[in-house]
Parts: sequence; structure tokens; C-alpha cells
Amino acid sequence: EDINLHFTGDFHAIGAANNLLAAMIDNHIHQGNELRIDPKRITWRRCVDMNDRQLRNIVDGLGKKGDGAVRQDGFDITVASEIM
Repeated sequence: EDINLHFTGDFHAIGAANNLLAAMIDNHIHQGNELRIDPKRITWRRCVDMNDRQLRNIVDGLGKKGDGAVRQDGFDITVASEIM
């Protein structure tokens, strides 16, 4: 059998698509939240291709008004993405 050493870039594409969807959700909330999405019930998390315990639970959107809505969030590893 062949061994996949991640030279195909598939993980990068999955991570990029996953994070694009997360950014679209956050942007929708920032732009007025027409769909009335409850930020406390969002389960779609961003992903990174490493296991970093510090990023599992975070608070994002801190800063100025243009930095997005403040909410609890977190990161999953890319292979745990629903897109996978």
C-alpha cells in the first residue's frame, strides 16, 4: 500500500473550506444577524492542523467594534472537521 505523507494538500483545502464557513458565520452575526443565529449555540469551530490544547476553548472578537462579536469559540484539529 501507498503511504500518504500529506503532499497532496488535501488537509489544507479542508481546513481552508472549514475556516471559510466559520468566518462566514461570524461575519453574518457581525453584519446584523438577519437569521437570528444564537452565538451561544454555534457548534461550527475553526480548525488547525496541529493539536494545541490552548486553542480548544477561546474567546474571540475582543477589541474594537470592527473586530467582530465577542463569543466563546475554539479550534478543532483539521481531521475532526465536518468537511472531512
